[in-house]
Amino acid sequence: MLWLSILLLLIGAGLLCIEVTIPGFGICGISGIASVLASMIITIVTIPFGFFIVLIELILLALFFRIIWNYLKKKQLYGKLILNETLNSEEKEIGSLDYFMGKEGITKTPLKPFGMVDFNGVNLQVSSEGSYVQENRKIKVVEIKGGKIIVRQINTN
Repeated sequence: MLWLSILLLLIGAGLLCIEVTIPGFGICGISGIASVLASMIITIVTIPFGFFIVLIELILLALFFRIIWNYLKKKQLYGKLILNETLNSEEKEIGSLDYFMGKEGITKTPLKPFGMVDFNGVNLQVSSEGSYVQENRKIKVVEIKGGKIIVRQINTN
């Protein structure tokens, strides 16, 4: 039974290592946890002072995870595993349409009233204020309403 306990512990550890590298919580994770738990139960039931052996295993496992955690932080892999950035609603980002408020661009298609506009390499569908705007004309964003960008032609006389 001792060999079965050790074999289940090694198999469980291997499956959990595989689970760490594969995204999601799948069959490897469930099987690994079940295998480690089965190993601990067999150790407690069949070996004299098995409870103390399992307790020592848990302490060593905690130390192992602590060493791995410190190693990841030292090698700066910590930032790749855990998101440290926060979203600030005050900042305007390109992902937000508010970023384009007041920006100027060039029409790529006629606006009748909808069409495409190039804002320095970013092509977006916009709507004119209701008037027809020809292709290759300068426009300016005047309003953002309901997820739509409203533009007005800039008169270049």
